[in-house]
Amino acid sequence: MIDLPWAPILTVKRSALPEMTIYGIISVVDGNGRSLLAAGNQDAVLWTRSVLKPWQLLNHLHVLKKHYPQLKDEHYALMLSSHSAEPIHEQALDEIFAVGGVDESVLQNTPLFPYSAKQRVAVKKLGEKPKSRWGSCSGKHAGFVLALNALHEDAAHYLDKDAPHFVRLKKLLGYLAQEDWRSIPETTDGCRLPNYGFKASTIARLYCQLQRSVSELGLSEAPSELQEALAEYETIGRLMFEYPLYVGGEERLDSELMQGKYSDLCKCKVVAKEGADGLLTIGVAPSTKYPRGLGILIKSSAGDNARIFSWLAAEIFYQLGLLCNEKAKENQLAHIERVFHFQMA
Repeated sequence: MIDLPWAPILTVKRSALPEMTIYGIISVVDGNGRSLLAAGNQDAVLWTRSVLKPWQLLNHLHVLKKHYPQLKDEHYALMLSSHSAEPIHEQALDEIFAVGGVDESVLQNTPLFPYSAKQRVAVKKLGEKPKSRWGSCSGKHAGFVLALNALHEDAAHYLDKDAPHFVRLKKLLGYLAQEDWRSIPETTDGCRLPNYGFKASTIARLYCQLQRSVSELGLSEAPSELQEALAEYETIGRLMFEYPLYVGGEERLDSELMQGKYSDLCKCKVVAKEGADGLLTIGVAPSTKYPRGLGILIKSSAGDNARIFSWLAAEIFYQLGLLCNEKAKENQLAHIERVFHFQMA
């Protein structure tokens, strides 16, 4: 038997009869590490999938800034994105190639059709085959290639899990997660890059960090080999908040959350990132209500479902006292009821 970490987090009733129940994990922590809301096994190790992308960029952002001054903020935002291959994403990707003096043949991520339904239909009508540039991780892969070229490391083998750049990344993650980097669980992501596992509560804590300053986090005490990378930590959260459509795309929940779907951005800035197979992570900046910010992780055992994640995010914001759109709590139909199986501590 598999010891499953999931707990029921949402049941939908139709005319008083249960129709479906969603199982998963929810972890909400504040900047002091205190658990404010929890469902499921908080110590369960989850693959980070695409919610790891901010730290994958952080690992070499200082290198890119130093060697490619022509790169713009929107280019960096694409490098931590799971983009929908909309026109703005393709344009930014081509600009990255031009600055780096490479072309899309350097990409080794999985060839796909665009995530954007409109773009997918358009390219299929033209008889196109899946391409790496349309994969949602192509910006991230381009960032790895440019950084390794600048460091005169072997960019042709940038997927190698034992390469120096991944050792550096694991050391960075180990320091931030307060874990031995050598013991971090490892797998291969859908885009073919190495991916790592952390406890649910740890992932939530990492997202809380994205909305905190370097001085607040005390990162100046980090090992010298990590200092240059960590100096850009605040930049990562700013890129996500200022360029939400580059991080995801039109009608993507993470982009919508960063644009204020449920929160008053004048009172609390939000960064968010979706991850494959049922992950949504949110970082809430420090505010009067939560002076040291918040980190939120939602994991659905059933995988991706934007509608369900939207309901869960709205409920969590409501319980935290951050929901600014009360209509998000309303049921569309009188005979449909949403029952949430979690409550603030």
